[in-house]
Amino acid sequence: MPPYRAAILDFDGTIADTRKGIVIAMESALARHGVTSPGEVAIASLIGLPLGVVFERLAPGADAERRAALAASYSAAYPEIARENERLYEGVAETLEALAARGVRLAIATSKSFRGATRATQALGIARHFEIIVAADSVERPKPHPESVEKVLAHFGVEPRATLVVGDTTYDLEMGRRAGADTCAVTWGVHSREALEAERPTHVVDSWAAVRRLFG
Repeated sequence: MPPYRAAILDFDGTIADTRKGIVIAMESALARHGVTSPGEVAIASLIGLPLGVVFERLAPGADAERRAALAASYSAAYPEIARENERLYEGVAETLEALAARGVRLAIATSKSFRGATRATQALGIARHFEIIVAADSVERPKPHPESVEKVLAHFGVEPRATLVVGDTTYDLEMGRRAGADTCAVTWGVHSREALEAERPTHVVDSWAAVRRLFG
């Protein structure tokens, strides 16, 4: 048996490099509604949070109706932009194949919508590996609340201590820790190694090959 029976993976910045496409779509939505963009770095730092929270921060003072309009504009723009700006990180496909062969159960916990996450995994040819996708609209309390992990664990019937949550943001690590799972910070995403290490993850890795080795 591998050390972990289940893996819960973040999508943006962990499985796939989506930063450029997200920033372009965010800036498009902000411009359409007359909101000044704070710049790429500020936008990228919010990747991993649900859209409602993102636009609360990018458009402070905007009412709920305007935030909903911003989110709708982003969601409409992103799929087309993603076609040219979305790719798997090196080693993802091989790792998913290897973990599936070892009997590790795989899930995604993402701040994308369920529709968006399903589209992305299908477009990138990895959808078959995942038993369940828990998206921002699949739960009442998205990241960094642990509900997403708890929903996967209930589906799998696996204990938290037998589960590894893998992500590139402090939101992922907090979510996994609060659910009682081990956590793995990956250093190629949007949050710095220093920020990730401050969350005291169980593991910190620099490649998907290193993730694979955690499963024996």
